[in-house]
Amino acid sequence: MVHETKAVAQVIRDISKALAERDPYFAMYTIPTTTPGKTHYVILDETIFNALTELVVVGYSMDSDLMDKTRILSQIKSTVYSFLEKRRAEFNKKHGKNSCSSSAKDFKDELTRNPNFRQNRIETFEDESQLFHDDRDSYVPNFYNM
Repeated sequence: MVHETKAVAQVIRDISKALAERDPYFAMYTIPTTTPGKTHYVILDETIFNALTELVVVGYSMDSDLMDKTRILSQIKSTVYSFLEKRRAEFNKKHGKNSCSSSAKDFKDELTRNPNFRQNRIETFEDESQLFHDDRDSYVPNFYNM
């Protein structure tokens, strides 16, 4: 079971890394949570985690009973959460304390106003520096120039 746990964590980190490389907004998401300190991040839908659980169960030929699926789902969420926290720390180190949190609030507001604003935008940016401007104290997404 320990080997299985490490394998699941590694595949989820690999998937998360691939997504983060393609999505400069990745650090502004969070796992489903009711924690007040995390609700300003965009919450990833539960169906994403359920699909990842099914992928892992089938891919590793695991038992598909409810207990195993629940354990795997929990591990996936924990792994994604840890990955996101590391990305946020890197973002804050690069852009300043609490900049990821501020940017996430603006990102969430923009998604609410215009759910399709990201369409065809991600691939046009070479790196995250093109998404942010610094005319305020912290970096915020440069949504209005998109």
